[in-house]
Amino acid sequence: MQTFVPDLVERNRNRVQIEVLGYGEDSRELFDIPEVRRYFQTLFECVVGLFYWIDIDSHMFVFLGLMLYAPIRVLGEVTISPQDLEAFLLRGVIGLNRFCELTGASPDESTATINKRIRAM
Repeated sequence: MQTFVPDLVERNRNRVQIEVLGYGEDSRELFDIPEVRRYFQTLFECVVGLFYWIDIDSHMFVFLGLMLYAPIRVLGEVTISPQDLEAFLLRGVIGLNRFCELTGASPDESTATINKRIRAM
């Protein structure tokens, strides 16, 4: 029996963006809202291959890092520390590789996109 799942998995690689609704009237940034941070932390723990799915070229990559690690404000910009960035990437790539081992998908395209994004940061 053939299945469409491998095509679906490949077609949706690095295309997912997540919108957070219901906080438009809140003056805080989403990464300053504890329940939003908890949601993304749980999502990261439960979805082993999140780096396979999220759109790395969009705001989602940095946004996810800000949800998992303490944001640092520098000269009006928001970022995470180099140590936290390293931990974020390590956790994400380990999950990506594990997901790819389980599904038979290749991590190469996602890894190349992540590396390109990091060099641009």
